[in-house]
Amino acid sequence: MTLFIDRLQPEDSLQLSDIEIFAPAPTGPPSILTLDELLEENKTEELQRIPHLQGERSIVLRAFPGEVENFKEKVTTIVEDERSNLDDENYQISMGGENQAQNDFFAEIIVLFTIVIFLIYLLIAFQFNSLSLPFLVLVAVYLAIAGAIFGLFVTQTPISFLAVMGMVSLTGIVVRNSVVLIEFMEQGINKGMSLLEAVMESGRARIRPILLTALTSIVALIPIAVSGDALFTPLAVTIIAGILFSTILTLVIVPGLYFVFYRFRKNKRAID
Repeated sequence: MTLFIDRLQPEDSLQLSDIEIFAPAPTGPPSILTLDELLEENKTEELQRIPHLQGERSIVLRAFPGEVENFKEKVTTIVEDERSNLDDENYQISMGGENQAQNDFFAEIIVLFTIVIFLIYLLIAFQFNSLSLPFLVLVAVYLAIAGAIFGLFVTQTPISFLAVMGMVSLTGIVVRNSVVLIEFMEQGINKGMSLLEAVMESGRARIRPILLTALTSIVALIPIAVSGDALFTPLAVTIIAGILFSTILTLVIVPGLYFVFYRFRKNKRAID
């Protein structure tokens, strides 16, 4: 606990031993304690100044909750109640600190994720010379993010900075499975195979490398996931769940979507 005492004059000394408080006892009447029995005094000197925020005079209240449960929700409730009771338009109440930093972080992550998805789309479009085929590849990204969120929920792991960064990194990890599958399907069709034969051959030829690659990545991250580290455990859980979920469903969903896409493309060419 930290106690801040503003001393305007050096001679106006205030001793902790002069401040008495009541301490409840398990049995019997409460006892009287002085603050010097509970606190350690630390003297510092600061220049007096008037704080400003964006050019306006402001008052900053800092809270260090410790082990308080639902601290953010409780503070938000208090701030909203005080804001609704504020009649003077010259005063404004706003929340900052970790709350503001968290909002700014998620806004930057959304922009970063959008840029990554766009760049991946361009690369796949150039590779397959198609503007619609990359959407099939990006299905693996959404499956990976869904799997990552599901993994965090099952393991009761909180969503942290590195957990969100793990979701962004999954966009570049899981697309290779879809790219490999679709590329084998396209090559098979170009060689004269039927649609069903191309899909079955691509699955037969690539299922083992895809599963082995996913398995090696998951095994390498398991020690970090079970270590209990508050910083890196969410990252490992996110990547493991995303890779596992995406790998299994990609082998099932992507070939089915390719059937639909191929028939749609064939019908469109027949109409043209």
